[in-house]
Amino acid sequence: MLIVYISFFPAMKSIKVFLLPGLIIKKLGLTKIYYWFNR
Repeated sequence: MLIVYISFFPAMKSIKVFLLPGLIIKKLGLTKIYYWFNR
């Protein structure tokens, strides 16, 4: 189990780095909507 996790972890890190811009854009969009509703 641990060996699988160690071999899988770098892939997870690269996926996270790849998805990070999308997550930031999504967060910005959500905060924009949130501020728009609470204006």
